[in-house]
Amino acid sequence: MTAGFAVVGNEQLLITLVDNFGSHLLGNVCESLLTLDSKGQVKPMLADKWEMSPDGKTYTFYLHKGVQFQEGWGELTAEDVKYTVERLINEKTSPNPHAGPIRALIASIQVVDPYKVVFNLKTPSWAFMTLINHMDPLPGASITSKKYVESVGDAKAAQHPIGTGPWRLVEYQRAATISLRQ
Repeated sequence: MTAGFAVVGNEQLLITLVDNFGSHLLGNVCESLLTLDSKGQVKPMLADKWEMSPDGKTYTFYLHKGVQFQEGWGELTAEDVKYTVERLINEKTSPNPHAGPIRALIASIQVVDPYKVVFNLKTPSWAFMTLINHMDPLPGASITSKKYVESVGDAKAAQHPIGTGPWRLVEYQRAATISLRQ
């Protein structure tokens, strides 16, 4: 794939930082729980289905089974979802401009089993689904492998993000080259 970007040199590949360029790149490498189709309707991505409680304060996501992270980093689990979102909203370490609004919404994240994750909100919010999923114009939480980030560290994970998406990062040289391959 060859693509031109006007902001090469300013890009951020950190999973926790969402800039416009990084979101488009990571949207090809990493996926979120849900996305929008061409008609603007919510559709599954990493989650098979989801439920919202009657009071609008609890969202339960049921993950696709068998989804693999690139480069052999294992199967996607609810632990990866929790880990990614907790890093995204970490007040001390996340530079993400959406971290504050997301953090203000989430009371807790519960892993029920390897394929079921529950988000408990402080109050009902129409914005929650948009903020944590790939729904333009916001890129959402690009789910990454907890095992990968904890094994290689933040610096390497920022330079070489891996995910479950259709493309994988082959080469990245800031302000020069980004190569993706299917």
